[in-house]
Amino acid sequence: MVIFIIAEYCFNPTKRFSLIRDFQIGFQKRSVFTHGLKELANPATLIAFRYDAEYAKKSYQISNLDGYISPSIHAKIEVVKNVLLLSISGETLTQEEWLSRQPKLIDFTLELGPISPQGAQVDSDWYKKYQKSEIIILNMIRNVLNKHAIEHITAIGHGVGGVYAIFALLHYLPTIAPNYKSPLQVVTFGLPRIGNRAFAAYLNLLKFAQVLTIFRVTLYDDYVPRLPRKAFDGQDLAHPLAEYWISSDCGCDEEIEVFFCYGPNILKYGHYFWAESESCVNQFHSPRFNLHNGPYFGIMIGPEIISG
Repeated sequence: MVIFIIAEYCFNPTKRFSLIRDFQIGFQKRSVFTHGLKELANPATLIAFRYDAEYAKKSYQISNLDGYISPSIHAKIEVVKNVLLLSISGETLTQEEWLSRQPKLIDFTLELGPISPQGAQVDSDWYKKYQKSEIIILNMIRNVLNKHAIEHITAIGHGVGGVYAIFALLHYLPTIAPNYKSPLQVVTFGLPRIGNRAFAAYLNLLKFAQVLTIFRVTLYDDYVPRLPRKAFDGQDLAHPLAEYWISSDCGCDEEIEVFFCYGPNILKYGHYFWAESESCVNQFHSPRFNLHNGPYFGIMIGPEIISG
């Protein structure tokens, strides 16, 4: 059983829902957050998260013939109940590679009407790798839309795959705005920090404008969501809203608590920015890498992170 809890940054649970771990009906009832920070997801959202975890796992199992894009990006599209599912696998990095990364930020620009990413910067390496595959990914989406009656688009990614999933739907937005009526969704598992606070604030604005919603799932004391470090090399790195923290490292069927986590609301970059929670995945003094690939609601997703 999964318990869903809204947690303000000081762990104040306000409401609970019990959830049977049966994900077969997930996409019929997936809800989207549209009413501010204290809204509750339909309990079926967590069912859908488990469904998404299955698709994140599939992205590591595809062959060159049905999803190979570049040496570091694999993507697959499926249609389930009028939902387009774009699943993207990440990179297989060792502990030493994660810890020794020295990210450089570059400006992020996007033509999207009045909502502009002022001052936004993103990880240069990951953004350039995505750009090499952008045309192929966007054409994959367009081809499916031309053949099917799609009501929702959801991109799913594990680790760095979540980074590419966010970039993919961000760059898809200008081709459909302002005519697309249903907001796009990205579900990430173990997402590392992508860019600076201005970029995170920009993603939050898209959420509140009901344009793009990010569901950022984290697992207990996984180290990867805490990388790169917030103040790496003087850079102000941050995650967007909102974190859904699985509070147990157990993959069994015991009761699991899932917290909806966010930090204090502060004014920065000319508008309000919700900082990361210092609780949830950020609270541990000795985080681990071996939980990065799961289990997320009982599902192991990506390749195991190894030493050396």
